[in-house]
Amino acid sequence: MTTNEDTFFEKDELILGLKIDVDTYRGTKKGLPALIKLLNSEKIKGTFFLSIGKDNMGRNIWRIFKPKFLVKMLRNKAFKLYGFDILFRGFLWPGPDIGKILKKLLRLPTKFGQEIALHSYDHYKWQMNINKFSQEQVEKEFRKANIRWFKLFGSPPSAMGNPGWQLSEEWLRLSDSIICKDVKYRSDTRGTTCCRIKYNGLTFNKLQIPTTLPTYDEVIGRKGVTDETYNEYLLSLIEPGKLNVLTIQAEIEGIACFKMFREFVQKCKHKGIKIVPLSEIYEKFQNTGKVMNLHFQEIPGREGQLAVLKNS
Repeated sequence: MTTNEDTFFEKDELILGLKIDVDTYRGTKKGLPALIKLLNSEKIKGTFFLSIGKDNMGRNIWRIFKPKFLVKMLRNKAFKLYGFDILFRGFLWPGPDIGKILKKLLRLPTKFGQEIALHSYDHYKWQMNINKFSQEQVEKEFRKANIRWFKLFGSPPSAMGNPGWQLSEEWLRLSDSIICKDVKYRSDTRGTTCCRIKYNGLTFNKLQIPTTLPTYDEVIGRKGVTDETYNEYLLSLIEPGKLNVLTIQAEIEGIACFKMFREFVQKCKHKGIKIVPLSEIYEKFQNTGKVMNLHFQEIPGREGQLAVLKNS
């Protein structure tokens, strides 16, 4: 297996892996179809990471008492960005079941030739508890999601990526087990290149494709970045001959910032940046021998500990 990451791309090749997180009922109902229509019209493919169970994202409202989370909410004008319904859905009562109510919309990506991957069953529950679940709980949650996925799409998921860039040894063990034999790769981390993960002295086999670029809500309002300068700032971070992976949200780029994202896609075309689904990144890196260590740390613009890949 080759271990030279620089051999996976041509020196001047500009490729951008597009990861689209669909976290909520609103994002599925409004943002997903808008993004499908845009990508289809621009003849572009991406990977839609789908949440297929209950939308209880409103329970995040308790995090407003954490200073860093409150600062982020105020900085990116969360009520305007996400909408009142997202911020409170599932807060006082169980939220709507996306996989039951919006099944036709969840099937739109495959209808138009886009790649799909499992993001979560209950986004809030997974994001807040991934590093707390026992091995038994992890397997129970995955089996529940796998059954729903099979009902929706007729086959098991071929890729996965947990909410909020959260990961644990239990989830890594699950990914290497027989019940995840159809999963080709995961995308749960922040980093600079594709690799296998080493954690707690163990090396895991499933390929990890990290997000390399910052998200909109991490940079807007920081270091002078505004809606008017965001696209150019993001484009300046895309490096030729290197791994570039951008995560967008159906709730942001598919709704509140749709026009901005459409302009970003057009600017990418103008600059010769090829936007691809993560499956194409997987095809390039599937035989890499690169192994990186998993760490948990805060990153600028985001509250809480994230899964981050490092050489040591």
